[in-house]
Amino acid sequence: MRRLNVLALFVFIGGLAYVFMLDKERAQKIQHTVGSWFSPFTKAGAKVQDAIAGVTEETKSPAQLKQENDQLQIIANQFHIQQQALDTLEKENADLRGALEFRKHYGFKLIPAEIINRTRSAWYREAKIDKGFKHKITEQTPVLAAVLVTDGGVSRYEGALVGKIGNVSDEVATVVFLTDENCRVAATVKGLNNVRGILMGARSSVRESPDLRLRFLKPEPVLEPGRQVLSDGVGEVFPFGILLGEVTRFESGDGTAEAAVRPAVDFNVLRHVFVLQPNEDSVPPPVLPKSTKKS
Repeated sequence: MRRLNVLALFVFIGGLAYVFMLDKERAQKIQHTVGSWFSPFTKAGAKVQDAIAGVTEETKSPAQLKQENDQLQIIANQFHIQQQALDTLEKENADLRGALEFRKHYGFKLIPAEIINRTRSAWYREAKIDKGFKHKITEQTPVLAAVLVTDGGVSRYEGALVGKIGNVSDEVATVVFLTDENCRVAATVKGLNNVRGILMGARSSVRESPDLRLRFLKPEPVLEPGRQVLSDGVGEVFPFGILLGEVTRFESGDGTAEAAVRPAVDFNVLRHVFVLQPNEDSVPPPVLPKSTKKS
């Protein structure tokens, strides 16, 4: 082994001397050829070195990582708030578009209002709106909300019943929700003109959205889930054809029956409402008292 090593050393020294004895042009060609042989090894070594250096440079302390994570969380929260604002604007635009559509349908004047106060103990029973006597709001008038309804593959906005106006002051009025036991509506089932009953709220926990109950029905026909329930127009408060909800369950008893109805309005997210008022042209002129002045 030692003889081979010595022989290799002499060969290397001889080759090196031969290169130095060559002219400049031929020496450069030999250097280029040798360099190309070792180039893959040189590049691989450089990549390994860069990777090691990069890992060393990117290593951060736990405090730095926590700071960066906190900053990213702040940015994520900002995007979330912006998305919520956009969703709110989209909902408001939908309410306004819906108001324009069903306003023409009913031929009544709609007074837009916004819910400004709801107490937790009466979350599904009532709320206060930012309109009152000064805005021509009167007691016992229907309150609607715009809901998107799909029928036969066609989507459109309709006015769904929220409830009716209760107490009224100059600037504020109370809306008694449809889910309150004191708000009762004569109702019918769409497509079944002979099916009539009284729709009313049912007692429930303040944490649960209550079902409506369509009572005093006949045992026949049996109402299938999904059928729409509309106002019947009986009485002087609610006009005919206002959407109330849809049947979820039918319960037949002895000689009578009732149905559970899901409200068309989502009372959990309700914010914008419209108070339904007759057009001035359709309101009969007031009857003035006869003059008692003697001639």
